[in-house]
Parts: sequence; C-alpha cells; structure tokens
Amino acid sequence: MDTRHLLVYLSWETIRHWKRDYPAGRVGDRAPYAYGSDQVRLGRLARPEDVVWVLSAPRFAHYRLPPSLIARLQVDCVVDQRAPGTIKVDIPQSSALWRYVVLAGREQSRYYPLNNAYPTLRSLTFAGAAPGLRDCPHCERLAAQGRELYAGLPAHLQTVRQLAPGAELLMEDFARAVAGGQVVFLSYRRSEAGPLAVALVERLTAQGVACWWDHRMIPESVARGQFHVDKALLEAALDDGLRQSTWLVALVTPTYASGEWTAREWRWAGEELGNLRRARPLRRAEVLLGGRASGQADLVLPAGSADCLATQLLAAMEKR
Repeated sequence: MDTRHLLVYLSWETIRHWKRDYPAGRVGDRAPYAYGSDQVRLGRLARPEDVVWVLSAPRFAHYRLPPSLIARLQVDCVVDQRAPGTIKVDIPQSSALWRYVVLAGREQSRYYPLNNAYPTLRSLTFAGAAPGLRDCPHCERLAAQGRELYAGLPAHLQTVRQLAPGAELLMEDFARAVAGGQVVFLSYRRSEAGPLAVALVERLTAQGVACWWDHRMIPESVARGQFHVDKALLEAALDDGLRQSTWLVALVTPTYASGEWTAREWRWAGEELGNLRRARPLRRAEVLLGGRASGQADLVLPAGSADCLATQLLAAMEKR
C-alpha cells in the first residue's frame, strides 16, 4: 500500500495555546506528536505509516508572516474520539474537541523552526482534480488590495489535501533544507546599521542561509513605535527567533550595547548557550562597526562590505 502524504493546516492560535499549556518548553520540545480535525476527510484518508505535513500561518499582532512548515508527522494510528468506548487522547486542552486525532511516532516525526514554505507550497500538485495554489484569483485580489501574497493561503489549507505522486519529494527536500540549514538571527540598530543589515541578509539568503531579522518578522510600523503592540508580544517574537537560530550576528555600532532591544538580544543569546534542550548549539558573532567587542563572541569580524562579511560568516559556518 502506497504511503499517502497529506497537507494539513493548524492555526497559529492553537500553537500559541500549546505554548501556554507547556510554559517551560518550546513547541518542538513538548507539543504532542499529533494533529486533529473535525473533518471526516481526515478520518477517511489518514492511515498508519502515512505522512502528515502540518502547515501554519504565523501571526504577529495583526500581521501574517509567510506560511511555515511546522511538523512532519508519520502516522501511528487515527483515533475517532466520538466513537463509543474510545479513550480520549492526552493532548493540550485547546485541542481536546478534535474529533479525529492522528497520533504519530516521535522517532519518524519532527517539528521545524520557523521558515518560509510559500515558494514550495505554490509548486505542489494534489491528487485528483484539486487545484494547486498557484495563480489563485482570490489571492491575486488580496495582493491587488495591498495584502501579502500569502494572505489567502489559510483558506486554501483549511481542507485536508492529499499530495499528488511525486509532490512529496518537494516537501521532503524542503524539510531537509530547513532541518539542516543555518539560521542567522541578525541583531542591530536600524538607525545605525539598517542598510548594511538589508544587504547582508540578501547575500546570506542567496547562499541558502535562513535569516531571522526584524525587518522581515516585525512590521516597520511596530519597530518604529508607530503601531503599539504589547511588549510581551515583541519579547515572545524575539525569543522565538533566538531559539530557532544557530547564529546570532551582532552589528556592533556605537550605541549597540546601550540599545534596549539589542542589549536584550545579546543577553538572551547568552542565556540560550546554557539551554541543554537545543537541537543545535547557538554561536555568536560580532561585526565591529564603531562599537566595542564584548569579549564573549565566538567570532569577531572587522567592518567590511556585505559581500565580504557574508563570505567570512559562511566560512565560519562551514567549519562548525
């Protein structure tokens, strides 16, 4: 019997509930290896040994980030919680009302750090006559209204979708790239190093390095204080970024150390060094742009062009 690959959607609010249910850990550490839905389609399609790809559309306040691959779940069994005599599955309270629950094995399944799955999703094909996600009139209308290109994707993913034969290879390749690639958290002050940060991210991204930086993850109006967001949300966004990263790269300008958020980022990175539950260690690099070295970095680089800095950072990453 051929393995089915199913594409499913989990709301970002549910993931946030998981984090509240497990305050001491991260979703990747403590979340249940399970997915659930009230869709009869899930109960009909999912079988043991099938693969369920879980997608979500992360949100920051009123803004939606690019769709992210959250998990790859290899199915052990499917439970109908409404069937007579069925024992309720031990999952977070926010998910307790799911009718059908897919339980997966931990050894063959995994969670992923935040990523941008949008290009891969647009390339997928689905079983039967189900349309792909490319060139959707609804999404095009949203884009014409100034919304993000991916704003309409959650609507496409509400229904459980079965990948067409061969399409699962795209998902597997993308998952391997996310799991094995370097993730750089860029720490800098926009007023002093904004243009260099943009250029450096462009160079690193072109070489396949994922970059977590505020310009992409936090809207400009929020970063500049024009749109008020609860401070706890900002802290949670930055904390998630650091936990998902393998390198923190600090652009150390004259006021870097005295900046509220840059000082926090450097301090939090130091605290992450002692996190024994990290899948991969976190390294810290400093680029000296008029500021003073801390003496705590794994790598210290002199000022230079974005091309030069990217080359040196990539070389350091290859040695690890």
